[in-house]
Amino acid sequence: IERNSTLPVNISSIRVIGANNVRQSFLKKILFPTNDNESEKTLSSALLSIQNTASRLEKFDIFEKISVTIDQASSPLAAKDDIDVIFHVKEKSRLWMRTGTDLGNGEGSALCISRDNHFYASHEELLKGCIGRFIWSSNLGLHDISYNGIWRQIGNLSLNASPTIKLSSGNSFKSSIAHTLTIDTRNNSLLPSSGFLFRTMQEIASSTILSSDTSFVKIETEFSKATLLSCIQQIILNNTIKMGILWGLDKKSIKVNDRFYLGGATNVRGFYYNGLGPHDGNDAIGGDIYMASNTSIITSIPKFKHWPLKLQTFVNTSSLLLLNEENFKDTVSELICKPSIAAGIGLIYCHTIARLELNFCLPIATRISDRARKGIQLGLGVQF
Repeated sequence: IERNSTLPVNISSIRVIGANNVRQSFLKKILFPTNDNESEKTLSSALLSIQNTASRLEKFDIFEKISVTIDQASSPLAAKDDIDVIFHVKEKSRLWMRTGTDLGNGEGSALCISRDNHFYASHEELLKGCIGRFIWSSNLGLHDISYNGIWRQIGNLSLNASPTIKLSSGNSFKSSIAHTLTIDTRNNSLLPSSGFLFRTMQEIASSTILSSDTSFVKIETEFSKATLLSCIQQIILNNTIKMGILWGLDKKSIKVNDRFYLGGATNVRGFYYNGLGPHDGNDAIGGDIYMASNTSIITSIPKFKHWPLKLQTFVNTSSLLLLNEENFKDTVSELICKPSIAAGIGLIYCHTIARLELNFCLPIATRISDRARKGIQLGLGVQF
Protein backbone atom coordinates (compact mmCIF):
# COMPACT_ATOMS: atom_id res chain seq x y z
CA ILE A 1 0.00 0.00 0.00
CA GLU A 2 2.84 2.36 0.90
CA ARG A 3 4.51 1.57 -2.42
CA ASN A 4 1.30 2.35 -4.34
CA SER A 5 0.12 5.23 -2.17
CA THR A 6 0.71 7.81 -4.91
CA LEU A 7 -1.21 5.94 -7.62
CA PRO A 8 -4.03 8.08 -9.05
CA VAL A 9 -7.48 6.99 -7.92
CA ASN A 10 -10.86 8.54 -8.67
CA ILE A 11 -13.98 7.76 -6.65
CA SER A 12 -16.60 7.22 -9.34
CA SER A 13 -19.61 6.65 -7.07
CA ILE A 14 -20.54 6.41 -3.39
CA ARG A 15 -23.58 4.45 -2.20
CA VAL A 16 -25.10 3.77 1.22
CA ILE A 17 -27.09 0.54 1.55
CA GLY A 18 -29.35 0.03 4.54
CA ALA A 19 -30.12 3.67 5.46
CA ASN A 20 -33.75 3.52 4.38
CA ASN A 21 -35.08 5.85 7.09
CA VAL A 22 -32.38 8.52 6.75
CA ARG A 23 -32.99 11.62 4.62
CA GLN A 24 -31.07 11.65 1.35
CA SER A 25 -30.15 15.32 1.85
CA PHE A 26 -28.62 14.46 5.24
CA LEU A 27 -26.54 11.62 3.77
CA LYS A 28 -25.43 13.81 0.88
CA LYS A 29 -23.93 16.37 3.25
CA ILE A 30 -21.96 13.62 5.01
CA LEU A 31 -20.78 11.82 1.87
CA PHE A 32 -19.97 14.97 -0.12
CA PRO A 33 -18.76 17.68 2.30
CA THR A 34 -18.36 21.15 0.81
CA ASN A 35 -14.78 21.42 2.10
CA ASP A 36 -13.64 18.42 0.03
CA ASN A 37 -12.24 20.30 -2.95
CA GLU A 38 -9.52 17.84 -3.90
CA SER A 39 -10.12 17.10 -7.58
CA GLU A 40 -7.30 14.55 -8.00
CA LYS A 41 -6.90 11.82 -5.43
CA THR A 42 -4.21 9.24 -4.80
CA LEU A 43 -4.79 5.83 -3.24
CA SER A 44 -3.60 7.16 0.10
CA SER A 45 -5.86 10.24 0.11
CA ALA A 46 -8.85 8.23 -1.16
CA LEU A 47 -8.54 5.72 1.70
CA LEU A 48 -8.22 8.58 4.18
CA SER A 49 -11.31 10.27 2.71
CA ILE A 50 -13.30 7.00 2.99
CA GLN A 51 -12.16 6.56 6.59
CA ASN A 52 -13.18 10.12 7.46
CA THR A 53 -16.61 9.59 5.88
CA ALA A 54 -17.12 6.39 7.89
CA SER A 55 -16.09 8.24 11.05
CA ARG A 56 -18.66 10.97 10.32
CA LEU A 57 -21.37 8.34 9.89
CA GLU A 58 -20.35 6.78 13.22
CA LYS A 59 -20.48 10.09 15.12
CA PHE A 60 -24.24 10.51 14.59
CA ASP A 61 -24.88 7.23 16.46
CA ILE A 62 -27.77 6.21 14.21
CA PHE A 63 -26.16 3.02 12.84
CA GLU A 64 -25.37 -0.19 14.70
CA LYS A 65 -22.87 -1.41 12.15
CA ILE A 66 -20.91 0.15 9.29
CA SER A 67 -18.81 -1.76 6.79
CA VAL A 68 -17.20 -0.56 3.56
CA THR A 69 -16.72 -2.28 0.21
CA ILE A 70 -14.36 -0.91 -2.44
CA ASP A 71 -14.42 -2.29 -5.98
CA GLN A 72 -13.59 -1.31 -9.51
CA ALA A 73 -16.15 1.06 -10.99
CA SER A 74 -19.01 -0.81 -12.63
CA SER A 75 -19.98 1.95 -15.06
CA PRO A 76 -19.06 1.18 -18.70
CA LEU A 77 -17.83 4.78 -18.99
CA ALA A 78 -15.46 4.46 -16.02
CA ALA A 79 -11.71 4.76 -16.42
CA LYS A 80 -9.33 2.06 -15.21
CA ASP A 81 -8.45 4.03 -12.05
CA ASP A 82 -12.10 4.67 -11.08
CA ILE A 83 -13.53 2.91 -8.01
CA ASP A 84 -16.97 2.48 -6.44
CA VAL A 85 -17.39 2.86 -2.67
CA ILE A 86 -20.34 1.18 -0.91
CA PHE A 87 -21.17 1.76 2.76
CA HIS A 88 -23.24 -1.11 4.23
CA VAL A 89 -25.06 0.13 7.34
CA LYS A 90 -27.62 -1.19 9.81
CA GLU A 91 -29.87 1.37 11.44
CA LYS A 92 -30.45 1.46 15.17
CA SER A 93 -33.97 1.21 16.55
CA ARG A 94 -35.56 4.67 16.68
CA LEU A 95 -37.94 3.92 19.57
CA TRP A 96 -36.62 2.51 22.83
CA MET A 97 -37.17 2.51 26.57
CA ARG A 98 -35.03 1.40 29.48
CA THR A 99 -35.61 0.78 33.18
CA GLY A 100 -33.18 -0.17 35.91
CA THR A 101 -33.27 -1.88 39.27
CA ASP A 102 -30.67 -2.93 41.80
CA LEU A 103 -30.95 -6.49 40.46
CA GLY A 104 -30.15 -5.70 36.85
CA ASN A 105 -31.78 -3.85 34.03
CA GLY A 106 -34.52 -4.44 31.53
CA GLU A 107 -34.75 -2.97 28.09
CA GLY A 108 -37.42 -2.89 25.44
CA SER A 109 -37.47 -1.54 21.92
CA ALA A 110 -39.95 -1.15 19.10
CA LEU A 111 -38.46 -1.40 15.65
CA CYS A 112 -39.25 -0.81 12.02
CA ILE A 113 -36.40 -1.69 9.67
CA SER A 114 -36.32 -1.92 5.90
CA ARG A 115 -33.43 -3.84 4.40
CA ASP A 116 -32.40 -3.62 0.77
CA ASN A 117 -30.80 -7.03 0.16
CA HIS A 118 -30.36 -6.61 -3.59
CA PHE A 119 -26.56 -6.50 -3.30
CA TYR A 120 -26.52 -10.20 -2.29
CA ALA A 121 -30.09 -11.35 -3.05
CA SER A 122 -33.03 -10.30 -5.20
CA HIS A 123 -35.43 -8.96 -2.57
CA GLU A 124 -36.10 -6.40 0.14
CA GLU A 125 -37.06 -7.19 3.72
CA LEU A 126 -39.27 -5.19 6.08
CA LEU A 127 -39.14 -5.85 9.83
CA LYS A 128 -41.63 -4.50 12.37
CA GLY A 129 -42.10 -5.53 15.97
CA CYS A 130 -40.78 -5.32 19.48
CA ILE A 131 -37.95 -6.75 21.55
CA GLY A 132 -37.94 -6.98 25.32
CA ARG A 133 -34.84 -8.03 27.22
CA PHE A 134 -33.54 -8.49 30.72
CA ILE A 135 -29.80 -8.31 31.40
CA TRP A 136 -27.94 -9.25 34.54
CA SER A 137 -24.47 -10.36 35.59
CA SER A 138 -23.51 -13.36 37.71
CA ASN A 139 -20.32 -15.08 38.79
CA LEU A 140 -20.47 -17.02 35.53
CA GLY A 141 -20.79 -14.02 33.20
CA LEU A 142 -23.26 -11.61 31.60
CA HIS A 143 -26.73 -12.99 30.86
CA ASP A 144 -29.20 -11.59 28.34
CA ILE A 145 -32.72 -13.02 28.06
CA SER A 146 -34.95 -11.53 25.38
CA TYR A 147 -38.34 -11.97 23.74
CA ASN A 148 -38.59 -11.16 20.02
CA GLY A 149 -41.92 -10.54 18.34
CA ILE A 150 -41.08 -9.57 14.77
CA TRP A 151 -43.38 -9.32 11.75
CA ARG A 152 -41.29 -9.91 8.62
CA GLN A 153 -42.10 -9.22 5.00
CA ILE A 154 -40.02 -10.33 2.01
CA GLY A 155 -41.08 -8.39 -1.06
CA ASN A 156 -40.09 -6.15 -3.97
CA LEU A 157 -38.60 -9.15 -5.76
CA SER A 158 -36.36 -8.66 -8.76
CA LEU A 159 -37.39 -10.15 -12.08
CA ASN A 160 -34.60 -12.73 -11.77
CA ALA A 161 -35.52 -13.78 -8.21
CA SER A 162 -34.78 -17.43 -7.53
CA PRO A 163 -37.46 -20.03 -6.69
CA THR A 164 -36.19 -20.16 -3.09
CA ILE A 165 -36.73 -16.43 -2.60
CA LYS A 166 -40.14 -16.58 -4.27
CA LEU A 167 -41.14 -19.44 -1.95
CA SER A 168 -40.10 -17.41 1.12
CA SER A 169 -41.72 -14.17 -0.04
CA GLY A 170 -44.68 -12.70 1.77
CA ASN A 171 -45.41 -12.18 5.45
CA SER A 172 -44.32 -14.20 8.48
CA PHE A 173 -44.30 -13.65 12.22
CA LYS A 174 -41.41 -14.77 14.40
CA SER A 175 -42.09 -15.12 18.12
CA SER A 176 -39.04 -16.37 19.98
CA ILE A 177 -37.21 -16.41 23.30
CA ALA A 178 -33.41 -16.15 23.35
CA HIS A 179 -30.68 -16.39 25.96
CA THR A 180 -27.09 -15.20 25.56
CA LEU A 181 -24.22 -15.83 27.98
CA THR A 182 -21.04 -13.77 27.56
CA ILE A 183 -17.74 -14.22 29.40
CA ASP A 184 -15.18 -11.60 28.37
CA THR A 185 -11.76 -11.27 30.02
CA ARG A 186 -10.03 -9.45 27.14
CA ASN A 187 -8.06 -6.30 27.91
CA ASN A 188 -9.41 -4.61 24.76
CA SER A 189 -12.48 -5.59 22.78
CA LEU A 190 -11.22 -4.13 19.48
CA LEU A 191 -7.57 -5.24 19.51
CA PRO A 192 -6.91 -7.52 22.49
CA SER A 193 -3.47 -8.75 23.49
CA SER A 194 -4.62 -11.00 26.35
CA GLY A 195 -7.73 -12.72 27.65
CA PHE A 196 -10.56 -14.60 25.99
CA LEU A 197 -14.16 -14.18 24.88
CA PHE A 198 -16.78 -16.91 25.21
CA ARG A 199 -20.30 -16.28 23.95
CA THR A 200 -23.16 -18.71 23.49
CA MET A 201 -26.70 -17.99 22.30
CA GLN A 202 -29.79 -20.19 22.28
CA GLU A 203 -33.05 -19.16 20.59
CA ILE A 204 -36.32 -21.05 20.33
CA ALA A 205 -39.34 -20.15 18.22
CA SER A 206 -42.49 -22.24 18.54
CA SER A 207 -45.81 -22.23 16.70
CA THR A 208 -47.59 -24.05 19.54
CA ILE A 209 -46.22 -22.24 22.61
CA LEU A 210 -45.29 -18.79 21.23
CA SER A 211 -47.73 -18.52 18.27
CA SER A 212 -44.88 -18.17 15.79
CA ASP A 213 -45.20 -18.84 12.06
CA THR A 214 -41.84 -20.57 12.18
CA SER A 215 -40.58 -23.17 14.67
CA PHE A 216 -36.90 -23.82 15.28
CA VAL A 217 -34.06 -24.10 17.77
CA LYS A 218 -31.01 -21.96 17.00
CA ILE A 219 -27.68 -22.29 18.82
CA GLU A 220 -24.49 -20.30 18.29
CA THR A 221 -21.17 -20.49 20.14
CA GLU A 222 -18.08 -18.33 19.81
CA PHE A 223 -14.67 -18.61 21.46
CA SER A 224 -11.79 -16.20 20.92
CA LYS A 225 -8.41 -16.01 22.65
CA ALA A 226 -5.61 -13.44 22.38
CA THR A 227 -2.02 -14.22 23.35
CA LEU A 228 0.93 -11.81 23.53
CA LEU A 229 3.81 -13.78 22.01
CA SER A 230 6.44 -11.07 22.34
CA CYS A 231 6.19 -7.94 24.45
CA ILE A 232 9.29 -6.38 22.86
CA GLN A 233 8.23 -7.04 19.26
CA GLN A 234 4.54 -6.56 20.12
CA ILE A 235 3.45 -9.78 18.41
CA ILE A 236 -0.13 -10.89 19.15
CA LEU A 237 -1.71 -14.22 18.23
CA ASN A 238 -5.50 -14.25 17.88
CA ASN A 239 -7.54 -17.45 17.49
CA THR A 240 -11.31 -17.46 16.97
CA ILE A 241 -13.79 -20.24 16.31
CA LYS A 242 -17.56 -19.89 15.78
CA MET A 243 -20.21 -22.57 15.32
CA GLY A 244 -23.95 -22.56 14.84
CA ILE A 245 -26.86 -24.85 14.07
CA LEU A 246 -30.49 -24.20 13.13
CA TRP A 247 -32.89 -27.09 13.65
CA GLY A 248 -36.50 -27.01 12.45
CA LEU A 249 -39.15 -28.24 14.89
CA ASP A 250 -41.89 -28.98 12.38
CA LYS A 251 -42.30 -30.03 8.77
CA LYS A 252 -42.43 -26.44 7.52
CA SER A 253 -39.33 -25.28 5.67
CA ILE A 254 -37.00 -22.85 7.42
CA LYS A 255 -37.36 -19.26 6.20
CA VAL A 256 -34.33 -17.71 4.49
CA ASN A 257 -34.37 -14.82 6.97
CA ASP A 258 -33.90 -17.26 9.88
CA ARG A 259 -30.76 -18.87 8.46
CA PHE A 260 -27.09 -18.09 9.04
CA TYR A 261 -25.12 -15.92 6.61
CA LEU A 262 -21.34 -15.63 6.35
CA GLY A 263 -18.90 -13.56 4.31
CA GLY A 264 -17.61 -10.00 4.22
CA ALA A 265 -14.73 -7.79 5.33
CA THR A 266 -15.86 -7.80 9.00
CA ASN A 267 -17.09 -11.39 9.03
CA VAL A 268 -15.12 -13.89 6.92
CA ARG A 269 -12.39 -12.14 4.97
CA GLY A 270 -11.75 -13.15 1.38
CA PHE A 271 -15.43 -13.50 0.47
CA TYR A 272 -18.15 -11.11 -0.63
CA TYR A 273 -20.79 -9.94 1.83
CA ASN A 274 -22.97 -13.00 2.60
CA GLY A 275 -21.08 -14.73 -0.20
CA LEU A 276 -20.38 -18.01 1.58
CA GLY A 277 -22.61 -21.03 1.46
CA PRO A 278 -25.65 -22.09 -0.57
CA HIS A 279 -26.94 -19.95 -3.43
CA ASP A 280 -29.95 -20.32 -5.69
CA GLY A 281 -28.94 -18.57 -8.87
CA ASN A 282 -27.56 -15.18 -7.80
CA ASP A 283 -29.37 -15.25 -4.43
CA ALA A 284 -27.62 -16.07 -1.17
CA ILE A 285 -30.11 -18.29 0.69
CA GLY A 286 -28.11 -18.92 3.88
CA GLY A 287 -27.34 -22.14 5.71
CA ASP A 288 -28.55 -24.19 8.67
CA ILE A 289 -25.18 -25.18 10.12
CA TYR A 290 -21.80 -23.45 10.05
CA MET A 291 -18.32 -23.44 11.45
CA ALA A 292 -15.80 -20.63 10.98
CA SER A 293 -12.32 -20.13 12.39
CA ASN A 294 -9.67 -17.46 12.10
CA THR A 295 -6.03 -17.38 13.08
CA SER A 296 -4.21 -14.07 12.81
CA ILE A 297 -0.82 -12.71 13.84
CA ILE A 298 -0.69 -8.97 14.50
CA THR A 299 2.62 -7.11 14.76
CA SER A 300 3.90 -3.55 14.85
CA ILE A 301 5.38 -2.13 11.67
CA PRO A 302 9.19 -2.47 11.86
CA LYS A 303 10.88 0.81 12.82
CA PHE A 304 7.45 2.39 13.37
CA LYS A 305 6.29 0.75 16.59
CA HIS A 306 4.79 4.01 17.84
CA TRP A 307 2.39 4.19 14.89
CA PRO A 308 -1.26 3.25 15.49
CA LEU A 309 -1.08 1.08 12.36
CA LYS A 310 -0.41 -2.66 12.78
CA LEU A 311 0.48 -5.43 10.33
CA GLN A 312 -1.75 -8.49 10.12
CA THR A 313 -1.48 -11.90 8.50
CA PHE A 314 -4.45 -14.25 8.72
CA VAL A 315 -5.98 -17.54 7.63
CA ASN A 316 -9.75 -18.15 7.59
CA THR A 317 -11.52 -21.49 7.36
CA SER A 318 -15.30 -21.60 7.07
CA SER A 319 -18.19 -23.86 6.10
CA LEU A 320 -21.87 -22.99 5.73
CA LEU A 321 -24.27 -25.76 4.67
CA LEU A 322 -27.91 -26.70 4.49
CA LEU A 323 -28.71 -29.33 7.11
CA ASN A 324 -29.54 -32.84 5.95
CA GLU A 325 -31.50 -34.12 8.95
CA GLU A 326 -31.74 -37.62 7.51
CA ASN A 327 -27.97 -37.89 7.20
CA PHE A 328 -26.66 -35.62 9.92
CA LYS A 329 -23.25 -37.35 10.15
CA ASP A 330 -22.43 -36.65 6.49
CA THR A 331 -23.33 -32.98 6.93
CA VAL A 332 -21.03 -32.65 9.95
CA SER A 333 -18.26 -34.54 8.16
CA GLU A 334 -18.45 -32.19 5.16
CA LEU A 335 -18.61 -29.19 7.48
CA ILE A 336 -15.35 -30.14 9.20
CA CYS A 337 -13.39 -31.83 6.41
CA LYS A 338 -14.17 -29.57 3.43
CA PRO A 339 -13.92 -25.95 4.58
CA SER A 340 -13.46 -22.92 2.36
CA ILE A 341 -10.07 -21.31 3.05
CA ALA A 342 -8.73 -17.81 2.51
CA ALA A 343 -5.51 -16.15 3.63
CA GLY A 344 -4.18 -12.64 3.46
CA ILE A 345 -2.11 -9.79 4.78
CA GLY A 346 -3.09 -6.27 5.65
CA LEU A 347 -3.09 -3.23 7.89
CA ILE A 348 -5.13 -2.53 11.04
CA TYR A 349 -5.94 0.89 12.45
CA CYS A 350 -7.58 0.69 15.86
CA HIS A 351 -9.60 3.73 16.94
CA THR A 352 -11.29 4.07 20.31
CA ILE A 353 -14.74 3.38 18.83
CA ALA A 354 -14.01 1.15 15.82
CA ARG A 355 -11.40 -0.86 14.00
CA LEU A 356 -10.39 -0.30 10.38
CA GLU A 357 -8.81 -3.04 8.30
CA LEU A 358 -7.34 -2.93 4.81
CA ASN A 359 -6.43 -6.43 3.64
CA PHE A 360 -5.24 -8.21 0.54
CA CYS A 361 -7.17 -11.49 0.46
CA LEU A 362 -6.37 -14.66 -1.45
CA PRO A 363 -8.99 -17.45 -1.54
CA ILE A 364 -7.24 -20.82 -1.43
CA ALA A 365 -10.07 -23.38 -1.41
CA THR A 366 -13.72 -22.64 -2.12
CA ARG A 367 -16.97 -24.42 -2.94
CA ILE A 368 -18.73 -23.90 -6.25
CA SER A 369 -21.48 -21.96 -4.49
CA ASP A 370 -19.11 -19.55 -2.70
CA ARG A 371 -18.56 -16.01 -3.90
CA ALA A 372 -14.85 -15.56 -3.25
CA ARG A 373 -13.17 -12.17 -3.43
CA LYS A 374 -9.51 -11.91 -4.41
CA GLY A 375 -7.83 -8.57 -3.88
CA ILE A 376 -8.21 -5.55 -1.62
CA GLN A 377 -10.95 -5.61 1.03
CA LEU A 378 -11.72 -2.76 3.42
CA GLY A 379 -13.65 -3.27 6.64
CA LEU A 380 -14.77 -0.95 9.42
CA GLY A 381 -16.53 -2.27 12.51
CA VAL A 382 -16.39 -3.24 16.17
CA GLN A 383 -16.43 -7.01 15.68
CA PHE A 384 -14.12 -9.00 13.40
